[in-house]
Amino acid sequence: MKDKLRYLWKNKGIRCFGIAFLLIVLVLGWYLRTGGDSFSFSVERTERIPSGVLTEAADLASASESEDAEEEPIVCEIDGAVERPGVYQLPPGSRIADLVQVSGGLSEDADTRWLNRAERLSDGLKIYVPRVEEEDPAPTVSRSASASDAPAKIDLNRADAAELETLKGIGPVTAAKIIDYRKKAGPFRSIEEIMNVSGIGEKTFLAIRDRITVN
Repeated sequence: MKDKLRYLWKNKGIRCFGIAFLLIVLVLGWYLRTGGDSFSFSVERTERIPSGVLTEAADLASASESEDAEEEPIVCEIDGAVERPGVYQLPPGSRIADLVQVSGGLSEDADTRWLNRAERLSDGLKIYVPRVEEEDPAPTVSRSASASDAPAKIDLNRADAAELETLKGIGPVTAAKIIDYRKKAGPFRSIEEIMNVSGIGEKTFLAIRDRITVN
């Protein structure tokens, strides 16, 4: 009998089953002895959260996200015939009239014929208010240079000599060499390939690489 029990205990599957069965018996005995009080306590304390509370919490979270996503103020400059020329921060959506107001208002000699006070401001804008005595007033509105203001890139595979000569360090002779190179070797496959053209080294390439492209 002892040998049989020893054999059964060495069997891993039977041993695991026996341990699990023993645990179940112990838990069941503990539950019956306590009369299920602990279990009923946990059930009684579990309550459903009212839908109104969830909705209110969602609204608060949404409001918080909206505040975080609020746009940053814009920065503009005003000069000329105003009381306090300078750089000012204004809320998004402000107009030139608002900028004039925060700068102290217009001077008595301000010429407003070219000033559109209803125009909406954008970040980086500079407003110049001309004076009456100015014969040729400067433009009223000027904007910071942007990527759209940059000159168009020159396609090495399509540009003629005149276009190539607008590149820094490229004269008529070198422009002719570029055109001759692409006729013999085929279209440029990368802008770096232009350094294969006689007379164009790394220094020249670095000076023009932002102005050229290949398509």
